[in-house]
Amino acid sequence: MASQRKGSVKESEKCKVCDKSVGDKELGVQCELCDKWFHAGCVKIPEDVYKVLGKIANLHWFCEVCNSNACKLFVALTKLNERVGQLESDVKNNQAEVSNRLEKVEKETDHSNKRVNDMDSRIAKIEQDLHKLGSAVTEDVNKMEIFFINLDQKLAVGRKTLKTSLGLRQWRNKLMLNLDKCRLRCKRCKKS
Repeated sequence: MASQRKGSVKESEKCKVCDKSVGDKELGVQCELCDKWFHAGCVKIPEDVYKVLGKIANLHWFCEVCNSNACKLFVALTKLNERVGQLESDVKNNQAEVSNRLEKVEKETDHSNKRVNDMDSRIAKIEQDLHKLGSAVTEDVNKMEIFFINLDQKLAVGRKTLKTSLGLRQWRNKLMLNLDKCRLRCKRCKKS
């Protein structure tokens, strides 16, 4: 709504056309964009129009400079409003697409988590089996070590017996050789 002159005159409330003060008893209007004051006569507003400006709430008045800029501003606002509408539409479409993709990602994540949990279970089972197998192998290795110790002992006894046996054989062979020599002597003795 266009402001009409009320109250005291200030230095800043001079008419921007004639540069004279806009007094309480004078017909003055204030631009709703730049807030500058003007005498109604300086901006060619008839008295009957001036009276209507103060009565209608949604009737606006702009000075000539602001009116020119206001038209440009309204055009820009209209274009901006159209762009905002398009952007809001795009945002809604993108939100729907993002929601769909997010839902797919969540499903894939759930599926992957199930697979990971399944693999974790399998790995735990394999680790248990390996532990059992390791225990069994350790037990078998211990048994084999005992077996080899016993085998070494038996081989030592066998070697000893074999040495004794070889010693007896040599002694027998020597004895047989001596016996043969004795027989030969005996034969010579008998001949002689």
